[in-house]
Formats: sequence, C-alpha cells, structure tokens
Amino acid sequence: FFIKQKKKKNTQNNKNCIFLGNGPSLNKLSVNDLMLFKKKGNKIFAVNHWTENKKYKSIIPDYIILTDTRFFLNKKNKVLHKRDKKLIDFILNNNSITLISPPKIVKILKNKFKNNIITYSDTEFDFLYSSTNIFLPRGYASISIAKGLAVAKWLNFKKIFIIGIDNTYFRYLFSDKLNRILYLDVHSYKDNIIVDYSKRYISMFDY
Repeated sequence: FFIKQKKKKNTQNNKNCIFLGNGPSLNKLSVNDLMLFKKKGNKIFAVNHWTENKKYKSIIPDYIILTDTRFFLNKKNKVLHKRDKKLIDFILNNNSITLISPPKIVKILKNKFKNNIITYSDTEFDFLYSSTNIFLPRGYASISIAKGLAVAKWLNFKKIFIIGIDNTYFRYLFSDKLNRILYLDVHSYKDNIIVDYSKRYISMFDY
C-alpha cells in the first residue's frame, strides 16, 4: 500500500489543482469556470460533505478529503447521518475519485469503496518542526485542508488554488448556560447545524 503511494510522488507536476473548502465564500466560484478548469486537465480537491452543496452537483472532484475519524459513525445525529449517507452514495457511484484519509479510517474506506486511497502520517509534531512530508509526523495543525495540501505538495502540482476556507471557526464557537461547548456549523450550503463539542473539548483551552 505505502509502496504504491510512494510511486505517486511528483506525478502531477504539469497540472494545476484547486481546493474547494465548504465555507460560504465557495459560492462565489461559478460552475462554468470550475468545469472549464477541469476540462483543461486540472484537478479538483473537495472536502468532507462536499455533496451538500447543490450548486456544484454536476462537478465530480478528483479527490475528496475525509479526515474525521468519526466519519460514517454519526448515527445519533440525524443531520450528520443523512449527510454521511449522501456522501457514501456519491463515492460509490464515482469510483474514479481518490480518497485522502488518515490511517485510522483507511480500513473502513477499503471495506466500503473501490476507490484509490492516499493516506498520510497523522501524528502531530507541529510544536517541533514544519514538515509536510506525508510519511513523517505532521508539522502542522489538524485541519482537513492542510492535510490535503500536504498531499498536493507530495504530488507536486504546478499551481495550487484555494477557495472556501473562510477561517470562521472561532467566531461560531460558544458556550451555553449548561456550560456546553457548542459550534454553529456554517457552510456554503444552507443546512447549518449546532454541534455539541463538550466531549471533544473538555474546556475551551483544549482546542
């Protein structure tokens, strides 16, 4: 598995790519421009619940970044479970998409899909160094787009474009009267939800 992955290094050096985050600013990108970008042989990276944005339903990305180890286990949360199911169906119907995921869920993905998978070391050493080598511990924070960018650098794309990374996480993180840590999940699609992060972060300082 890792030998096959190592052979992919520098295989995209004559192509450009674009990362489509799920932030509201993504909607500024026209479908026609994105389709033209893809027709020119360039590659598209999408993140997590990409399928929720109906505006781009005609676009099939070349890569989907799935980094949450709780992915496909959101049965208690009806909204997230519905999103997971839609994404699963989309990937099953498009096995040309390469999945980018941490080692913890590679086995789950292999059992579910026939798609190619690229994985990376998900141990975090950002306090020691700044390496983006996917075979070494991460020298950057645990952010989905950052992990995808490390893979894109490994593949050696000529130019990398980014849109939809709105950096609004802390704006929508708050606590309530019960001292729960809650997050208003705001995306480029309409279905915003409130997620309870109390168990994920024991305090606001754990992020």
